Amino acid sequence: MLVPGSLALRFDIDLEGGHADNVLVRNVTRALVDKLVVKFAGTTLQDTVGYGIYKTFEDLFLPVQKRNNMVQEGIRSDKLNKIRLNAGDRASDPAETKLNETFGSKYYIMLDHQILTDHDIFYPQALYNDLIFEVTLAPASQVVRGSDPTKPKYKLTNIQLEYEMIRSKFLGAEALSVYQSGKEFAYDHVMRHKIVSFKKGADSRLNIKVDAQKRSLKGILLLFMEPYVAGARDSEKYIFPDITKVSVTINGSPNMLYNEGIESKDMWKEASRFFVKEKSKTENMTLQKFYTENRFEMLINLCSMADQTLSSIAKPFRENVAVIVLFYTPSAKTMRAIFEEYAGELSQGALKQLIARLKESKFSHLIFSLRHPYEIEFSN
Repeated sequence: MLVPGSLALRFDIDLEGGHADNVLVRNVTRALVDKLVVKFAGTTLQDTVGYGIYKTFEDLFLPVQKRNNMVQEGIRSDKLNKIRLNAGDRASDPAETKLNETFGSKYYIMLDHQILTDHDIFYPQALYNDLIFEVTLAPASQVVRGSDPTKPKYKLTNIQLEYEMIRSKFLGAEALSVYQSGKEFAYDHVMRHKIVSFKKGADSRLNIKVDAQKRSLKGILLLFMEPYVAGARDSEKYIFPDITKVSVTINGSPNMLYNEGIESKDMWKEASRFFVKEKSKTENMTLQKFYTENRFEMLINLCSMADQTLSSIAKPFRENVAVIVLFYTPSAKTMRAIFEEYAGELSQGALKQLIARLKESKFSHLIFSLRHPYEIEFSN
């Protein structure tokens, strides 16, 4: 049985053949993965092009203490980066040299799909199928920094699969019993929908159409990146293109989640709510970094709950446009029409009572229980 969060690829990185002063980009083990495909029992759990771009941004929201300890993932000071790679222009530093003596050129890529990290121990033998990871490495231009754009080179050597295992007949029997009785694995499927090119300062308006062909969407993430030449990439740079307001429509109608549009001042709150997982710890990402230090993104959060750990509860209600309106419209007339179409099981008496309560006070949203439509909570 695999210990959650322990599966990784360990290897050495060699920059031989490139410029003597070449170094690696920040968070290099994320940047190394250009595409990740995860398969299980004939089902594709993940097929993400640009995987490293998304995961690098996600890691910016990790707690400071955790990032400080991610030397083997490639999150380290520029000074240590040069010392570990024996760059020609490296400087001497006793503390960094000690770290280099310990880790040298060893790095690892975490294979941290949610099926392995969020569901206790993973017992593949009891499932009679293999979990398959297909990793496509990024070109050297996305991984290596240096002054000569013709000499960004790298190679991985001594590649090993690393994981922690628990050997216990009792736990194995318990896991098998859970699987046989039916176990659900919930996870996010992250996909890059498209790349849109524009000129900052010249293009004053962008229209982006998303047709994901999915039954439900947790959110839409827009990351803004500048073009770069080989050897000059800043892997953690996501620019703020001076957005003033964003309008969201679904099937041509304004989305009631963002009826008044999204203004730039609200974007930090949405990003922090979505990406911060350990809220009691000091965050690496701050509001100032987000807006002024090229750590920006724009998130259109389609979850109906602020707590992202509960977001899966909202998925059944995100399967059609009308239900999104259902949560946020202040119109009793519109609410009645939607209920008649999508909640026909609601009795006539209950429907009249609902309409009466809607007319009494202006509400901000509705919260439905999993036994929808029988339990309804109003929030003013």
